[in-house]
Amino acid sequence: MKMNISKHLLLAALFTVLLLCITMSAALAGPATQVVIANHPLSVSQPYLLNSGSYGNPSNWNVHFDTSTSPAPTLRLKNASFNTMTNASGELSVVVVNGGDIIVELEGTNYLYYSGGSGINMNGIFCPNGSVTITESGASGNLTISILNGASGYTTAGIRNHNEISIQGGTIDISTQGMYSYGVFTEQQVSVSGGQVSLAVPVGSTYVAGVRADTAFSLSGGTVSATVYGFGGSSGALYSTEVSITGGSGEFDGLGSAFGLFFPPGSTSEDMAVTGGQVIFTSANQAALLDATSPYPSLSVSGDILVASISDGTGKTTWAPAMGQLFSNYSFHYVEMLGESEEPPLPQTGDAGRPWLWLGIGFAAVFVGAGVFWIFRKRYAKTA
Repeated sequence: MKMNISKHLLLAALFTVLLLCITMSAALAGPATQVVIANHPLSVSQPYLLNSGSYGNPSNWNVHFDTSTSPAPTLRLKNASFNTMTNASGELSVVVVNGGDIIVELEGTNYLYYSGGSGINMNGIFCPNGSVTITESGASGNLTISILNGASGYTTAGIRNHNEISIQGGTIDISTQGMYSYGVFTEQQVSVSGGQVSLAVPVGSTYVAGVRADTAFSLSGGTVSATVYGFGGSSGALYSTEVSITGGSGEFDGLGSAFGLFFPPGSTSEDMAVTGGQVIFTSANQAALLDATSPYPSLSVSGDILVASISDGTGKTTWAPAMGQLFSNYSFHYVEMLGESEEPPLPQTGDAGRPWLWLGIGFAAVFVGAGVFWIFRKRYAKTA
């Protein structure tokens, strides 16, 4: 009996260790070891590539895979333009990152695009085993990703991975079309701390999202705008189970049957906090905010919440609980959340609009007071 118990305990311990190893392998992916662009592999020995498909050199390149940087190698794009797919891990992608984490640094104007239908998932940037961080160089950097997947039943994404996607700078414009179509898509977290991000799914699709972050979405700086047109009931401009807004500004617009914000079914922990910045959710025909799981998410907003029955915000007014719940309320097609309450400034009319006038009067009063004091002091000294 004791041996059976010990055996069960040992199996349980081994299973726990296995789960921890799987979790740690996802969290500690290690650095990228290779990048493949348009079927051209880049590595330590051959790190430069030209738009023509020829390999470049330190003084002439459009792509540089720099393995000397920390905490991860840097893929530098400088006026790069590619529209050829590489088949890797069962998906077609313009850029494939192998091995682990990558930093993508933007300089100049860069394009990754493709249009076709091959009966397979398609991506602009695909990093199956690591995180993706996007920044810009000292000069301004832009990245346009346009992927059109004509095959039915497959996923299309501008940026796709299974770990964190972090956008820290640059101007990023992503447009995707396909049956299951996403601007950025990860099973983990998407965070935006800088830059300007524009995401669009302009043609109706079954399940779509501008941002799909299965674990969490956070916005602390920069701007994010997402507009999606969806047919399916699980479409949302923002699709996530946890939302944190501490700065920056975001707008998420759903057209067709798409919601502005969609909390998916089956979520066990849902939280939403807006402590800074501003975020707007709209839906032309659905609720601006939808939670497919009961109870509704815990909500913390430092400032005002404004709602309207029209998706463009016409007639918006400050929300109060007596007006009804915020989530899954089909009367609210526009919901705006502020990290700080908007307080109207004091009217600056008349003399209040001329501060130098009052400053001059103040100084004159001081001098007059000092003069009166000096005269009375002198007279008092003569009579004493």
